[in-house]
Amino acid sequence: MPPDPSPPDPDRYLLRGLLICGTCGEPMRPAATATGARTYVCPTSACTWPAVPAADVEQLARARYTARHEATATRTPRDRRRDALVDALTAITVGVSWINLHYTWRD
Repeated sequence: MPPDPSPPDPDRYLLRGLLICGTCGEPMRPAATATGARTYVCPTSACTWPAVPAADVEQLARARYTARHEATATRTPRDRRRDALVDALTAITVGVSWINLHYTWRD
């Protein structure tokens, strides 16, 4: 049996603490698949959203943030992007599909 993948590096997950499962309402956790692919997983075992692809939902969220906060988004350094998202959002809820995200903005 191959060894379990190492625990995910939380700094590699832009939406940690912001992504919410739309089915059960639980915060989704960073995780890595056996092949090392980054995902966010719902901690509820009976949930219909077991995992969503991290890179894809992060790209969608970043694009939405950039469209809404164009002036500041273009000047935000890469290492401060998570902080900018946390300042702007209270949550991102996964809808009926992982590309259907619902944003709850602070402003």
